[in-house]
Amino acid sequence: MEFDRIDLGDGRYTMMAADGSLIAFYNRPVPETVEALAGGHISIVTGPTRMIDPRKLEPIRIVRCGPLDDEKKPVRHLNGDERSRRWTTPVVHGVYLYSTGHGRPEIVLTSGGGAGHEFMVLDQLDAHEGFLEMAITLSETAVWDIVHALFGTYRKANEEGRQFVRQAFVDGRLKKRKRRGQDSYTVTIEPAPRG
Repeated sequence: MEFDRIDLGDGRYTMMAADGSLIAFYNRPVPETVEALAGGHISIVTGPTRMIDPRKLEPIRIVRCGPLDDEKKPVRHLNGDERSRRWTTPVVHGVYLYSTGHGRPEIVLTSGGGAGHEFMVLDQLDAHEGFLEMAITLSETAVWDIVHALFGTYRKANEEGRQFVRQAFVDGRLKKRKRRGQDSYTVTIEPAPRG
C-alpha cells in the first residue's frame, strides 16, 4: 500500500493511505508494524494480536458509511420517521490481501473513522478465497455490514470478558497464586457459589 505525505503546517504532517481508506499515521512515518487482532486458528498459538506491516496490504475493497463532505444524510428511526443527521466523519471498512512472503496470503480487515483504525487478521486456510469472493461479488452495503459485525462481535466479547473478570474480582473469586520456584503467577477464577 502506498502512503502520501500531507503537510498540515507548523511542522505537522499526516501519512495518509493512497487507497482512500483513511488509514493515517499522524506526525510520524509509516511504522514497520502495527498491531492487529488475530482471528482464526493461529491465534491459539500467537495470542489475541499479531504484528503486521501496513505497507504490505493490497486493497481488495474499501467501503464507507457517512459523508465525504459536510452533507447531511437521512437516517430512518425505528418508529419509521426519517430525519437528517450530521455525520462527523465517515466510517471506513476495508478488505485487504496480506502477503507475508511465505505461505498463503491472509485477509486483513480494517475498521476506522475519526478515532483511528483497527486491524484484524483472518488466517483460516480458506479465508483468502472466501473473503476475496465476498468482497468482489457482494454489494457495498453487505460488505460494510459483514466487516462491521465482525469488529462489533469482537468488541462485545472483549467487553463481556472484562466484565466477567471484574465481577469475579469484586466477588473475591479471582485468585492469584505464585508458582513454586518461578517468577510467575497462576490466575484462576473460582466458580460462583450456587444458590
